[in-house]
Amino acid sequence: MNAGPRLPAHQASAAPDRSGDDRIFVQIAAYRDPELLPTLRDCIAQADAPERLTFGICWQRATDDSLQEFADHPAVRVLSVHYSQSRGACWARSETQALYRGEAYTLQIDSHHRFIRGWDTALRALLQGARERGSDKPLITSYAPVYEPGKPVEPAARPLRLVFDGFSEGGPFQVMPVAMQGRLDGAALEPARFLSAHFLFTLGVFCREVPYDPKFYFFGEEPAMALRAFTHGYDLFHPRCLILWHHYGRERAQRHWTDNKRWWLRNERSLLRYRKLVAGDAAADTLGEFGLGRTRTLEAYERYAGLSLAERRVSPRTLRGAPPPHPWLARWASKKLLWEHSADLQLTNLPAGFGHHPQDSIRLTVRCPRGRVLQQRDLTGASLRAALAVGSHRLRLHAQGTPASWSLRTARAGGEVVTEQTHPWRGL
Repeated sequence: MNAGPRLPAHQASAAPDRSGDDRIFVQIAAYRDPELLPTLRDCIAQADAPERLTFGICWQRATDDSLQEFADHPAVRVLSVHYSQSRGACWARSETQALYRGEAYTLQIDSHHRFIRGWDTALRALLQGARERGSDKPLITSYAPVYEPGKPVEPAARPLRLVFDGFSEGGPFQVMPVAMQGRLDGAALEPARFLSAHFLFTLGVFCREVPYDPKFYFFGEEPAMALRAFTHGYDLFHPRCLILWHHYGRERAQRHWTDNKRWWLRNERSLLRYRKLVAGDAAADTLGEFGLGRTRTLEAYERYAGLSLAERRVSPRTLRGAPPPHPWLARWASKKLLWEHSADLQLTNLPAGFGHHPQDSIRLTVRCPRGRVLQQRDLTGASLRAALAVGSHRLRLHAQGTPASWSLRTARAGGEVVTEQTHPWRGL
């Protein structure tokens, strides 16, 4: 098994939790995933104290899948369901939380990860350090750098920060990961405004205080959990060090929405519940235990994150991807938020046969009246095929300036520019 790098000694010393119990409850929602077994093996092998790990797995399996290797493991609790009975990712995470038995900490992950050596010691140290610096409920989260099954992990991978990437059509905000730059051996944690569902480490009582809503589906899961965790008093942090890797892409992987033709009904109901969550106290209260917390308000989160969820606006600082300020700075509330601009950009007069080659691409560039670039977006692969299928691409952006024009550049394999055209911006 591939031994990952470990943290320097000054970052890897962890005092036990105040409760005297330092067990970690590892939550895994697995859907027909051949990487589940390698993930379990690596999680245990790379831990400093594997005997202080317990696992809760919602195993959404096919008939011929097997977990026999861990069938008699005393620390592995498995809820086994045939994949046809699954209700989606958030339902599965809700089921894993139900397997919690009072452990001091919890780590929520997907079923496709690799780990640094001593990951358990590192996470305990990071969380305990945050508590000693005044955070009662630290929550450590981010997207993890990529790994590919069957290949060595990249030990020099940079840790990732989550930054704002616009609002989706259905309402939830979107995020994307960017690599942290500069020296990373100073502050071990930095404040975060967003949450990752595939890497979340915090106090074990999170499983009871912020229970997953089983009626949520998948899209909007992370924004909803960020709002709920924050309003329940949890402080979000990104680790400025490498802890684990995640397998992205998974083009051939089985998904709930590819196996379930009526997945979109669950998704629509899920988005309705998200809208209730952000509509205010009265609407959120109808969600019961799956609503917002009482420790902080929704407005406090918006002020902290630099967002207006109802108006789909964002602060310049958030748009730049800078870490959030202290949530109670009064001057933060007076900062101007940027409005969202959107337009359906028509993809016409393209070269004959364009889009059939896998390396064909379109670059869309939006400019202000003075010609300054406000945003660029490249359409490739699946995003290009989807846009060409309908003949347009809906572009949404927040910018310090008003869009005046947009240009379209088509390119073939190797970057050869084929056509360029410019059009006036006609917002929706």
